[in-house]
Amino acid sequence: LIFIAPLLVVASGVANLHSYFSPEYTNAWAAMFIQSGLVYAYYLLPLSMIVVCV
Repeated sequence: LIFIAPLLVVASGVANLHSYFSPEYTNAWAAMFIQSGLVYAYYLLPLSMIVVCV
């Protein structure tokens, strides 16, 4: 269960590799936004909940 979120980040990065290397870079920002949202949800949200609760 704890490895699902990092696998989602890696899977979304691999699935969107064509967006990063294509000449039309319009979809690369959306792919980066999805990855940053996943990383925020996995790492920073529990940390901020602990800091707020303590």
